[in-house]
Amino acid sequence: MLSRKMKRNGIVLLALIIALLSFNFDLSEVKAANSSVSLTSNYVTNAGNYDKTKILNVARGGHLINKNLHWLPSYYDYMAADGIDMMRIDWVLSDQFYRVVSRNGSGQLVYDFTKLDAVVLPLVQKGIKPLMVMCYLPSVIGGTGVAGLGYPTNLNEYRSIIQAVVQHYVNLGYTGWYWESHNEPDNSVGGPLSASQINTMYQYFATGVRATDPAAKIGGAGFANNESSNSRINAFLDFIDANPTIPFDYLSVHDYGQANFNDSLNALFTRRGMPQKDIIYSEWNYDWTSGSPGTQKDTNVNAAYLAKRMYSALLRPELKKVMYFTPADALSATGLYYGDSGIYTIDGHRKAGANTFNMYSKLLPTILTSTLSGIGTSTNDTYGIVTKDPVTKKVSMLLWNYTATPADMTINLSNLPYLTDNTNVKVNKTLIDSSNGNYYYNYASGYRGTQVGPNELPGLKESSIIEKTSTFSRVETLPAYSVMQIILTPTTSSPTAGPVDTIQALPACNFAAGQPVTTSSSLESPTAGWRKASLTDGINYSFEMADIGNPNMGWTSNPGYADANHTEWAYVDLGASKTINNVTLYARNDSSNDGKGFPVDFKIQGSADAVAWTDLVTQTNYNSGQTVNWKQLFSFASGNYRFVRVYATKLGNSAGDYRMQLAEFQVFNTSSSSCSSTAPVNLALNKTVTSTSSVENYGWFRTKINDGVRGSSSSTARGWSSSLGVTTNHTESVTIDLGSANMVSKVDLYPRNDSGQLGSFFPINFTIQVSTNGTTWSTVATQTNYPKPTSGGVQSFNISPVNARYVKVEGTNLRPETGTEYMMQVAELEIY
Repeated sequence: MLSRKMKRNGIVLLALIIALLSFNFDLSEVKAANSSVSLTSNYVTNAGNYDKTKILNVARGGHLINKNLHWLPSYYDYMAADGIDMMRIDWVLSDQFYRVVSRNGSGQLVYDFTKLDAVVLPLVQKGIKPLMVMCYLPSVIGGTGVAGLGYPTNLNEYRSIIQAVVQHYVNLGYTGWYWESHNEPDNSVGGPLSASQINTMYQYFATGVRATDPAAKIGGAGFANNESSNSRINAFLDFIDANPTIPFDYLSVHDYGQANFNDSLNALFTRRGMPQKDIIYSEWNYDWTSGSPGTQKDTNVNAAYLAKRMYSALLRPELKKVMYFTPADALSATGLYYGDSGIYTIDGHRKAGANTFNMYSKLLPTILTSTLSGIGTSTNDTYGIVTKDPVTKKVSMLLWNYTATPADMTINLSNLPYLTDNTNVKVNKTLIDSSNGNYYYNYASGYRGTQVGPNELPGLKESSIIEKTSTFSRVETLPAYSVMQIILTPTTSSPTAGPVDTIQALPACNFAAGQPVTTSSSLESPTAGWRKASLTDGINYSFEMADIGNPNMGWTSNPGYADANHTEWAYVDLGASKTINNVTLYARNDSSNDGKGFPVDFKIQGSADAVAWTDLVTQTNYNSGQTVNWKQLFSFASGNYRFVRVYATKLGNSAGDYRMQLAEFQVFNTSSSSCSSTAPVNLALNKTVTSTSSVENYGWFRTKINDGVRGSSSSTARGWSSSLGVTTNHTESVTIDLGSANMVSKVDLYPRNDSGQLGSFFPINFTIQVSTNGTTWSTVATQTNYPKPTSGGVQSFNISPVNARYVKVEGTNLRPETGTEYMMQVAELEIY
């Protein structure tokens, strides 16, 4: 029997339940609470020195697009601005990229450093130091395959080649560089080589370098497996231990995926009684592969990962350097985003990770002792570092949140010098998160042609001046996967809410980006890298090889001629009239035909209708008919044009015949810094098309549904039509393969607009479906009883943004126009 107390408690509980049920809870409004973290730091308590040269380093990989000698140096200004101290350059001896050594007719070794210098010398001129990796092998001493794998057929010649390379740069005044023996010799990428082969090669390498440059830093062997149990590492250190006269300044290993750097390598030295040598992680990253656009390495998630990972390196005194793999996306020659490993995109944009590098470059020489507590601090997932410059008395702190939950960080800095010094304080706060300092946010929204995207640089969230103070206390919310930097600078200016500093104006926009191109002729061979669509794809380089997918050379007229006096042209449709005053043309620039095929006599013209043309620039005997150097700029008086054409009447020589060849065609208004008018790119343009059926005649072809022609008035390029002669209503569909996953938010369909056929055979009932694999489909738009279009104007269908590689338009109720014949016809299909 229940006691009175239990009965009373039951009645109270029942009343509470009834009261709660009487409330109308909207669970959609319930949000998870932010995590709480605190950071406390004292200006007068130092924890040590900040060595930015330990972490601000990158490692260039052996990607095949490195055959283009313009590509990598085009990033050096960005790298210098982001504080990069050193870049690892591998494949130095491989024939694939530089071919520094060959044999003459007498069998003697001869050297040509032209190609290697094209990559190395601009780097050092920007103040960035190289780490030179003497891999793999030139064919003259046994290197095989694309990389030059193998073991030297002549070790003495191997050493003499090493010495020749080092001596070349010593002769130019460069000494004390870092030199590394191998790249992953314990992996199939680098051989694999036996322990004995690695050790012997290292001996010849190290003694050759030291004899040539006594100041050089020498090490190896670039092991893929950084575990202390790696038999190759152990055999290598046993060899060094047994041969102490062989030069050895550092051990180099690679590391992918771990949250922190392996700390077990120290024991390998102490166990042998060897002096502790420097350890260099000459490659590190989350992983080295590619993926779908928008995965970790493309976004702010990677920015937060880098902030945490780079900090873990600072905690390790035996680490000399860690080198992030790789400076720029390089696996695909055609994808602007590919889930790749770089901190810059293939077309020169800063990914979110580059902004983390830049923030680390703005930390100051002295690290302050800080205490952090709260969720995520024990693993450094939500954490921070505070630094100062004791001379200027600036303070710079870097805060990050590598979790999916926003964090409220309570900051308390004490004993600041500003009150004693009677100076006010400028406070600048910048942020990287999903929509700040994250160019992928712009890319996924359809922005193209912006040399710097509106959200590409870290968001300037505060630029104020506060009263003189000895403390700095506030709560800052760190969004999910974010990095924040706060810099305090003494100033004599008066307090203000600001902004004191402003974000610099965006540069001019390329109106031609992603826009359709029409040419006099064209070699349409994607597998060879030639397509007219490449003229406006945003990639300014001719890549003759690629690790993934097709090469990307640009556009070439076709066929080639025996003499130069022929007419070829290409024009771009800007989509609407634009005020323009500059055209920039990028010449074909692959290493074997650099600068060839550029027109000799030509005009740049503008038009409102692609019929009547106005000459904007006239060039005769351009560059005396010689090869040109990559980027060529042409300015002219401002005017309003929709179509811009390069019209050549005398062609350049290219590989033995005469053609017109360009890597990229750009159109600007350099007087304007606004990028808001940049048209989103048509993702469907010239991509692969499949359909349930197709006429493939009379101007109706699958490939004409996405050729950039928004109408059916041309008898040779009307669009796509399902098969003729079907007398029953049925289902037809057309599918575009975008080549890789993209964020899709709109599909535009253009109906027929030829005389007497406006809107003919446009489907009555249809769906728009998307897929990431071409097998599993999701319907994102459904239209029923769609009226027949009364003009050739665009029929737009906006959808909630979705990641998709395949987009299908499926007609389930077709429109008969000729009695009982049912067909589905679309002049153009565009995807944004």
